[in-house]
Amino acid sequence: TISVTGSLAPANISAVNDQKAWVAEYPTTGAGGKVYATADGGTTWTVQNNASMFINSASFLNVVHFFNENDGFCMGDAVSGYFEIYYTHDGGATWTAVSTSNMPAAQSGEMGWTGVYDAYNNIAWFGSNKGRIFKTTDKGETWTVLTPGLTDIQKVTFNNEMNGIAQQITYNTSTGAITALNMKKTTDGGTTWTSVTPGANFWKSDICAVPDMPGKYYSVGTDGAATASYGSSYSLDYGTTWTSIDTGVQYICVKFFSDETGWAGGFSTNATTSGVFKWDYQTNVQTVQQMANISVYPNPASEFVTVESSEKINSVEVINQLGQRMMSQNVHSTKSTLSLNQLGKGIYMLKVNTDKGSNIYKVIVK
Repeated sequence: TISVTGSLAPANISAVNDQKAWVAEYPTTGAGGKVYATADGGTTWTVQNNASMFINSASFLNVVHFFNENDGFCMGDAVSGYFEIYYTHDGGATWTAVSTSNMPAAQSGEMGWTGVYDAYNNIAWFGSNKGRIFKTTDKGETWTVLTPGLTDIQKVTFNNEMNGIAQQITYNTSTGAITALNMKKTTDGGTTWTSVTPGANFWKSDICAVPDMPGKYYSVGTDGAATASYGSSYSLDYGTTWTSIDTGVQYICVKFFSDETGWAGGFSTNATTSGVFKWDYQTNVQTVQQMANISVYPNPASEFVTVESSEKINSVEVINQLGQRMMSQNVHSTKSTLSLNQLGKGIYMLKVNTDKGSNIYKVIVK
């Protein structure tokens, strides 16, 4: 239980370990907002606002994020033509307002959304109702703006500093049905964006990128219809095609820490059942994804890498950290060896395509 003072509700929570976390509390009536912190795993919470934070009649806190125990930022709607953003380097004991010279001006009527943001290493992004994405590369001290070509941003999620997806979602306010969803992808850090048309098995309530796995995303929730169906799925190609994981469970949000560890939120059926779901990596690799038994060796590799499967391999692709396909090889057998001589040192994704589907493996070229 997070005990707060006033009419507040949680916008998002940001945790750095099992003891320390911060929550952004937005005002349910009027203006304002407060950042609360815990250092004992949630047993107690302490407000961290200084006297000048979110006190304007236009103030509205949307997001708090911490990159580590010391460095973080919080963001609220525009006040006097600029978003109200603060950063800290001492765990929130003191906060510094971002200078208006270090961020783009807000457009007329522009505001943020509660919890609509993502972060990777020292980078963070948040979306606005004017279709713009604000980006920091120095833990919140300075900001630039990206324009993906949408008129609103409901979701923004990145695999790494270069590869990400933004979504604009339109709802029927009477029925709650999703009447339209537009999706854009970038592979160059947001400089350019292209449209994505999701195929079958795509779910519209939430989407998240898998860190350090360019092109891999999970979707959960509703299909958007008034009489909705529910489920979850994953994509390996920036959301164009989707592989079903399950159906019938109404997930409402999803977040992955790594390719092996992820969580989804849903509804509790009673005090001890459902509500929160954890990705079962070992089970799902074998049964849900229905992948063949595949070995990739040696890894790290230098001159070559071998892919061996219990099923016929149709093709193998090598993808760099920018999401670019560096090489592709048709196989049509259970074993293939790829020469790596044309690749520089670094981390690459090896996409293996079989009759049972596709999966991505991380390969280090030394």
